[in-house]
Amino acid sequence: MPGGLQPLAQAAWQASPTGQRHNAAAQRYWEGILRTAEPRRFPPPAEVRTPRYWHAEFTSPALAHGVRALAARTGIDTSTTLLALYAAALNRVTGVDPVVIRPMVSNRFRPGLAEVVCTLAQAGLLSVPVAGAGVEELVERTRRVTMAAYKYAYFHHAGMQALVARVGAERGEPIELGCYFNDRRGPGRETDPVDPAVTGSVFRWVTAQDAPSFEPLFLHIDDVPGTLQISLYLDAAHLSPEAGEAMLRGMEELAT
Repeated sequence: MPGGLQPLAQAAWQASPTGQRHNAAAQRYWEGILRTAEPRRFPPPAEVRTPRYWHAEFTSPALAHGVRALAARTGIDTSTTLLALYAAALNRVTGVDPVVIRPMVSNRFRPGLAEVVCTLAQAGLLSVPVAGAGVEELVERTRRVTMAAYKYAYFHHAGMQALVARVGAERGEPIELGCYFNDRRGPGRETDPVDPAVTGSVFRWVTAQDAPSFEPLFLHIDDVPGTLQISLYLDAAHLSPEAGEAMLRGMEELAT
């Protein structure tokens, strides 16, 4: 793909033989996960909470310290490390394994798309087997699957939606993919200082509402000086608020 690709040129590339080959490869990659993963990301909750949609914030210096130390030990970046902790904590609260997550992938990932003037963030798909892995081994497992997930996060949306629906129909159950991870930190995420004097984790519910709706589960990681902040959005028809809080605190515990 040429540098400085603009939206119309992007569409032309997608229609080209090279673009079509990439889309076909992405569909094969996705289909491999769709056919082997559990169709449900979350066990049905005992009750559907009202209001249904919940938003929380979790600020944790301990998580920031732990992630930085774990990344230093493994030599693997902090974003992948956080993704691994997310997978492990999700496994704890849901019991589902492997854990299937959709990481957000921006146009900054692929050479040739870095100069696109439109938003090109798309959600990829990855499957992380959690069973039998310590934290450092799980970080390595996550590293191995993220590169393919990022590579195949560029695809024709309508075609991929049709693939997900077809495989779900063939398996006899819709395949649930509403589990997202979005690291929104800036380019200094690996080197920004973490202040050891900042202590004390803070968890708080920001809103609980019936509309507008959220995806079943969405995690955003944000820059906060000296610490990490996670914004959690969940649909209580899929994951209870208590399980959502336990998942975030589980990430902190695993990191430390």
